[in-house]
Amino acid sequence: MEEASQLCDRVILVDNGKILLDGSPAEVIAREVGQTVIEAWNHTPEVAAAARALPGRVEEIGDRLFVYPEDAEAAERLFEERFPRQERQIRRATLEDVFLKRTGRALRE
Repeated sequence: MEEASQLCDRVILVDNGKILLDGSPAEVIAREVGQTVIEAWNHTPEVAAAARALPGRVEEIGDRLFVYPEDAEAAERLFEERFPRQERQIRRATLEDVFLKRTGRALRE
């Protein structure tokens, strides 16, 4: 996915013969997941509830919490002020995030 982001002017995601999305890597990322992802692990239920209260999308997979906030600065502030010891990584969204959002995280036949 990283290579496609760097080398391609346009990406198309096809699933079961149907085009799911089409555009430049930057356009697709911004449109589908936004610019920022906050990934937290070993989180408490309070952290998950606070993340769900933010505008945006939240996924909880095992011990990982993936936050795709509409307002990245507000989300970062929330974690810094209310949960400063929470293990987390704040990173730029990637095509992999788009792929996982559209196709899911489970294998299917």
